[in-house]
Amino acid sequence: MDAQPPTASAETAARVPHPAVRRHVPLYRGYRYSAGAAVWRREPPSGAVTVIVNLGGPFTAGWIGSSGPAFEVAPASSFIAGMHDRAAYTLDSGEQFGVEFEPTPLGAYALLGLPLRELAGELVALEEVLGPGARGLVERMAAAPGWAERFDLLDAALLERAREPAAAHPMVARAWEVLAASRGRATVADLSRETGYSRRHLSARFHEQLGLAPKAAARVLRFRAALGLVLSGGTLAEAAAESGYHDQAHLTRDWQGLAGCTPAELRGEMLAGFAAPAAR
Repeated sequence: MDAQPPTASAETAARVPHPAVRRHVPLYRGYRYSAGAAVWRREPPSGAVTVIVNLGGPFTAGWIGSSGPAFEVAPASSFIAGMHDRAAYTLDSGEQFGVEFEPTPLGAYALLGLPLRELAGELVALEEVLGPGARGLVERMAAAPGWAERFDLLDAALLERAREPAAAHPMVARAWEVLAASRGRATVADLSRETGYSRRHLSARFHEQLGLAPKAAARVLRFRAALGLVLSGGTLAEAAAESGYHDQAHLTRDWQGLAGCTPAELRGEMLAGFAAPAAR
């Protein structure tokens, strides 16, 4: 199927959260678009938890297998996507309105107050995690007159949760900091030496609190580093060398596993901002 034309009209907004929230959530992104046709998007692993506050326009979300969308979930409203090491997708009618933000893994643990392994590889309704008050928040944000007011409402809700944040184990927090700073190049042995805990104990606690085991998280972070280089114009060989892959073939195999497509396909989709629906 041919890809759709670029979005006919789009409105975007962004804001840095309140300082007390910013340590957990780097940025809020608002969007409203009308594409005039159904839009399918591939969402590769990000190394973060993703929260979608849907303010209008139903859509379907699911996970991608090696040959395309593997299955669909029910039409989604607002949801949280836990840490994952495979691509997700969304399919909408071409009309969307909402706010998206991505807490860091440590930030998500702090604000959500539950082991992220419970959310890993899942799309979970916002109310199931934040409670029944989430529905009222979504309704107020949808009714707000502008982006500033919507972001204010979101800030207020997250500030409530930030007043008594859950604290990840210091070992897990330090391991994530080292892994993120290395962009996924630190090994489990490196993390064990840095924290002073055994690889087995570290891996189990890390997996429980942040949703992925350290090795899987490192794989995602290397992928994201390479993706950033490719999107900014770097070659695959350069991205492989700078991101810790053995060679370009290693990078290509890893991308197929994580994104369900080749690097060239993913780059084209992300630069265009949309993708054609996969054959069913």
